[in-house]
Amino acid sequence: QAGIDGCDERGLRREYGGSFVVKASENNSDHVVVEVVATDNAGNQSKKSITLKIDVTKPVINISYDNNTADSTAYFKDNRVATIVVTERNFKPEYVSLDIKNTEGILPQLSGWSQAGSGDSTTWTATLSYVADGDYEFGISMHDMAGNECQSINYGNSVEPTKFTIDKN
Repeated sequence: QAGIDGCDERGLRREYGGSFVVKASENNSDHVVVEVVATDNAGNQSKKSITLKIDVTKPVINISYDNNTADSTAYFKDNRVATIVVTERNFKPEYVSLDIKNTEGILPQLSGWSQAGSGDSTTWTATLSYVADGDYEFGISMHDMAGNECQSINYGNSVEPTKFTIDKN
């Protein structure tokens, strides 16, 4: 029979149902190891370890265009290539959402993603080549595997990065 504190009449605990908290802000890593060690009164030990992935870092998106020479406000007479660099440890391409429109219907294709670096400094790079005439609108958003949303997009010194026209004729 168990006593009030979960111990039997000899003061021996047969089970434990407590909990603990792993603080995400102090354990931002894909290799957080939680180890539980139980020792009985005879000195016998049992160990159990699990590995957790904790990600509190929001993705960062930087975009730059190679052609920033507009004929007037947002008109370009040559192709443009946008280089997209995402800084994110837990990246999956399917979590990047592109919203691209062209009045002429021909959309740029995203190149494959290449990876560099490690940890929260890991970068993923891809390009979009705008080669067809038309009035373009560009939008991008993303979240990581932990659900952290990118809060803002940095376009650097790019001229008209989200709304522009390519007219090569």
